[in-house]
Amino acid sequence: MVADWIACLEQRPADRTGEDIDIVYARLKDMKIFERLHPTVLQQICYYGYYQDLEEGIVLFRQGDVGTNWYAILSGTVDVNVSQTGKIEDSVTICTLGPGKVFGESVLDDSPRNATVITSAHCELLMVAKKDFKTIWERSKQYLEGIIFLRTQTTATPNGTQEQDPSVPERSEKNEAKTTNKNSSHSLVHACLVFRRVMETTAPKLLRDRKYNMKEYPKCFVGSEAIDWLLKKSRLVHSRFHALSLWQALLEEGTLAHVTHEYDFRDKTLYYKFLVDEGDEEGYIPLEGEELEDEFEDVLIMLSNVGPDAMFRMALRKDPDKRTQEDLDVIYEELLHIKALSNLSTMVKKDLAAVFVLETCKKKGTMLFNQGDEGNSWYIILKGSVNVLVYGKGVVCQLRDGDDFGKLALVNDAPRTASIETCEDNCQFLKVDKDNFNRILRDVEVNTVRMKERGRDVLVLKQVKIRNHFSDRSPVAKTTQQKYSVMAGTPEKMIEHILEMRIDNKEENKTDSFLLEFLMSYPVFMTSEALCMELLTKYHGSVILDERKDSHDESKSQTSDRSIVVKKRVAQIVIQWHKLAKNLLVEDHSCFLLINDLMSALEADKLFDELNALKKDMNKKKEQDTEVADSQIISCRSLSFSVGFRVGNTNIFERTKRTAGKPISRDDYVIFKVFCADHTYTTVRLKYGDTAQKIVETAEERVLLGDDCVLCEVKSNSEIIPYKPDDMCVVTRLSVNGRLFVAPREHLDSLTPLSEQEGPEQGSFNILEMTSSREIAYHLTVYDYELFTSINIYELVYYTFGRERFDKITANLDLFLKRFNEVHYWVITEICLASQISKRVHLLKKFIKIATHCKEYRNWNSFFAIIMGLNNVAVSRLSQTWEKLPSKFKKMFEEFEASLDPSRNHRVYRLAIGKMKPPIIPFMALLMKDITFINEGNKTYFDDLVNFEKLRMITSTLHLIEYCRSKPFVGEAPPSIKNVNEIVTYVRTLRVNDNQRNLTQLSHRLEPRKS
Repeated sequence: MVADWIACLEQRPADRTGEDIDIVYARLKDMKIFERLHPTVLQQICYYGYYQDLEEGIVLFRQGDVGTNWYAILSGTVDVNVSQTGKIEDSVTICTLGPGKVFGESVLDDSPRNATVITSAHCELLMVAKKDFKTIWERSKQYLEGIIFLRTQTTATPNGTQEQDPSVPERSEKNEAKTTNKNSSHSLVHACLVFRRVMETTAPKLLRDRKYNMKEYPKCFVGSEAIDWLLKKSRLVHSRFHALSLWQALLEEGTLAHVTHEYDFRDKTLYYKFLVDEGDEEGYIPLEGEELEDEFEDVLIMLSNVGPDAMFRMALRKDPDKRTQEDLDVIYEELLHIKALSNLSTMVKKDLAAVFVLETCKKKGTMLFNQGDEGNSWYIILKGSVNVLVYGKGVVCQLRDGDDFGKLALVNDAPRTASIETCEDNCQFLKVDKDNFNRILRDVEVNTVRMKERGRDVLVLKQVKIRNHFSDRSPVAKTTQQKYSVMAGTPEKMIEHILEMRIDNKEENKTDSFLLEFLMSYPVFMTSEALCMELLTKYHGSVILDERKDSHDESKSQTSDRSIVVKKRVAQIVIQWHKLAKNLLVEDHSCFLLINDLMSALEADKLFDELNALKKDMNKKKEQDTEVADSQIISCRSLSFSVGFRVGNTNIFERTKRTAGKPISRDDYVIFKVFCADHTYTTVRLKYGDTAQKIVETAEERVLLGDDCVLCEVKSNSEIIPYKPDDMCVVTRLSVNGRLFVAPREHLDSLTPLSEQEGPEQGSFNILEMTSSREIAYHLTVYDYELFTSINIYELVYYTFGRERFDKITANLDLFLKRFNEVHYWVITEICLASQISKRVHLLKKFIKIATHCKEYRNWNSFFAIIMGLNNVAVSRLSQTWEKLPSKFKKMFEEFEASLDPSRNHRVYRLAIGKMKPPIIPFMALLMKDITFINEGNKTYFDDLVNFEKLRMITSTLHLIEYCRSKPFVGEAPPSIKNVNEIVTYVRTLRVNDNQRNLTQLSHRLEPRKS
């Protein structure tokens, strides 16, 4: 079924209603491609635009054609080809444009196309006809001039220089990034003044006169003491690194400095001063008490969004040989989310982290290089955009954040094929010089070791360097150790590598994570049964010997010792596997037999330490299961929970508390309703692991349904999603208000939603008003953490690579992902059901406060859900309501929106969460997107070898999830006015309207569109 927003775009503009435009706007505004557009412009594009779906190899237009459309790429890629002779066979691909790119601006001046554009993959495009795009330009030129570049402003000349229109600012020379900014932004100056004022009122002893190098400096503070003070002062500051980033952001802007301007901000006994102290009393802020505390919190939120960038730039500004391990980690984390580097291996990214430097261009029109120049650097755009110009053609395309350029000349050792010019102020680039670029690419092959059997590769290793440093904060010392990292291999050889690599090591190398990476990702390339057989073979079979030595050189005792080490290692692998897989390992029959066989073998071989360790781990799991064995029957009222409760007078809070941590398994039973076309239903009791076909057969036993029946979900918006016969665990895969229907295949189109699927008719304003924001956030977090910790790590692998391929369920992951949608629609529903504007304003304040406390509890999943709910078009269009919101809350909301900034792959959020300590509830949808992106962008096999570099990237996300829940959530419950059980029940059974069209209609009734 066609999505609502696409159906709206397929109508003629004259036939589109205000609701249609709102639906399209709600879909487009969150896309990266449109995030720079003013809402007025985007509304017009929603009115005039058309959707087009094209296969690979379609020519959109040819060089020399007169343009008829402007294009925006929603998904897929297109190649931009230029021919110097005008002949197709002489065309050269100048660049490839992907999602988020726009082209075709020549329709504004009716000039011919400068290039041929061909789809290089399946593409989704948004098109605006020439006359309509001109209309948008004339109406909104002031919003588009910095985004849409007219070729009449710049024309390439034979010598590679530019003739500029008088309206375009003159070029300036390139400027290397400075550590301070003399023209500090007003918001950061204000933040510094607030910091100084709070420090003066709460910790005046920190600011005092100090001596340094025989000179006295007034009103200074110590860097490490300032970090200690921030950590104690606010729960919004989560770690020393977080506090350090806040201070560095202020120092970078020139609002504070080291007393002799020698250092960046450091967590050491170094002296710093507020530069606002050096002037008169203009810097004084007359705030006290609660008002000052509120302002301080607002400033912390703002600085938390800019702090990660400041730390990243600080690391890049250092000379490569002076970067600490912490600096390299900061740079590497950033490189992980840059599109241009997505296809490079982990090792190459780590090498690049050590050599990348930052280059900034302050002025629009700066030439980075000219066509014909010698290539000496490779560039990646961090911030801003550039025009690609070809002699005689002018601007052929525009590159933006995440794009790279300049690589071709380095690889081919040829002159530049185009000129590059910045098309906005303050552009920032990552740059690596030619020597380092070639060295890193050369080292990839030089340091690669290939193990062969019978003439074919069976294991590919890469030699990597382990830096030895005295401290994370000290400059990196010389390399003292090397190891080999698995790049690719057969499953059997990778298992041998795990067993061999520690045979001679008396101490386990803690830096080696290959074992966990292998255990996390093995379902992708081998079954559990195959892994069990391989481990048992290694245990009972011949001893694995180092091929570099002759077996005759070893005594029988040495051989026996090595055999024992292998057996111990097999036991350690199984223990680690059991800890990771939890209930899934015991539920798998082949794995259960492996554990029994291994325990018998360990006892026979008198390896009692390993036997006791395995028994201890097994008994611990049994004790946990015994504690939560009750109440495995789940109600059908709302499948938005991970643990079950019976309907009736049962105290839900006590029961869920007692069963918390018990994940759903495929053999657990669930009771649910299956509806027919006439809205009658039958109630069935089946296992989560039962297939859709089993549900149909069970329903057919009780209801006369006809032939060729199909199980499907009917959503509240009337969308129908049929299930395949072998689909499992369909109950947890339903949308928030979705219901299961069974009907003959030929009658599916006649199915309609139930009235109950429309959601509540009245909001829960009274409950929200009587309950504190902190209390709601606390119970949201408690429940979210229960759901989050119930997810088995392998469920993410099954979900990404296809549930049916593994014959496994993903029930716990499904419920946690659905929980985000529940909270999201809860926010929208409550506001749209509030008929009085005063109540809507109160709810806006309430949800912003709840989001604040969710962030304090490190519940990013609910934080994102709430802020995205407030950003939904049904809420954001309520201009009269937002106008009455106090400025303090508007400012808080704007800062929260910055946390959601999708630019550079949500880097603000990623860098913020990267230094937090557990427990953390991450934004799961983004992690799932990461895994899917890695899976779809990289092959699983190369020449019949498992591409372990791809799996290593996936397991890095899985490691993050395990880290986030490595500690229990033990926050103290806030005091409550209402009955705690009522609040818990309310939070865990949210009633919402999840139909976007209905919510938009409710919004229009509250505040009709102005004519």
